[in-house]
Amino acid sequence: MNRKTSNLIVVDFRARAKPVQPQETPATVHTLNQAKNAQLAYELYVQASAIDTQPDRYDDAAALYGRAIALDPSMDVAYTNLGNIYVHRRHEARAISMYLQALHLNPRQPEAHYNLGYIHLQHDEYEMAVKCFQRSLEADPTFVDAHFNCAMALQELGDDLAAVAHWRTVVRLDPGSDWAEEARQQLARHARRATVRPATTLHEPSATPAHVSEVLDGMADWLAKQRGKDPTP
Repeated sequence: MNRKTSNLIVVDFRARAKPVQPQETPATVHTLNQAKNAQLAYELYVQASAIDTQPDRYDDAAALYGRAIALDPSMDVAYTNLGNIYVHRRHEARAISMYLQALHLNPRQPEAHYNLGYIHLQHDEYEMAVKCFQRSLEADPTFVDAHFNCAMALQELGDDLAAVAHWRTVVRLDPGSDWAEEARQQLARHARRATVRPATTLHEPSATPAHVSEVLDGMADWLAKQRGKDPTP
């Protein structure tokens, strides 16, 4: 099947502000320890994110993310970026586990939803891909990557009308990019067609805990089937 995707896994995004240190009093010793751990975890995260796109530094970056998570298990962004390293190293099942953990901590993290959708897209699992991209866009409607790949998945499903809406959004949000140029070409191809097939809507209401659970349950089932396919490093 001839199709073009963005070939992008989101690696780094919105670095969190450094935690505010509380007043040092005997009543806040425990809080101070937590704050110090969170500060160190943030610094390790920054170090890792500076090298995690370099293939020869994947091991170093993974170790730094692992240390950050050990210090601050609530750092959902570290799980996502560690998952990206596993994707690049072709340990897909482990990557999915990291994305699911990130979403357990933060169900509205757009990057984790996007990356799960991207994996589904690569396996031609278009309906699940669309659901994940939509979850990502519910959290961040300006996420151009998710609009682009959601359009690709919708097009494969024959939902041309919905795909066109996402192509137009790509052009509006990022008009000077290569992706916008591809979106314009897709829009021109649709315009040349005599008719557009009626859309089979896959859109759902805004994310709720029940909806997120549905996606996560589906991913967990899919992951269980994939574990035997993922080589042990």
